[in-house]
Amino acid sequence: MQEKKKFDLVLFDSPHHAFAFDQKAKEASLGGRLIPVPRALSASCGMCYRSQVASRDLLKSFMENDEIKFNKIVYDFEL
Repeated sequence: MQEKKKFDLVLFDSPHHAFAFDQKAKEASLGGRLIPVPRALSASCGMCYRSQVASRDLLKSFMENDEIKFNKIVYDFEL
């Protein structure tokens, strides 16, 4: 069995917000990617941004400095 790893997940209210965030994150070289929302979490969109826990400070800074529309952030989620 594969060992689970922890990630930070950013959930969105719409696919438009998820794709807009992903584009801005790529431009800023955050290193994460869009994935389907895990079944254990609920969100209306169905897409979330997965980021490495080690990049948490960079992610927080990025989200504070840009007008990012998101539903919530889930820290240390095991995938």
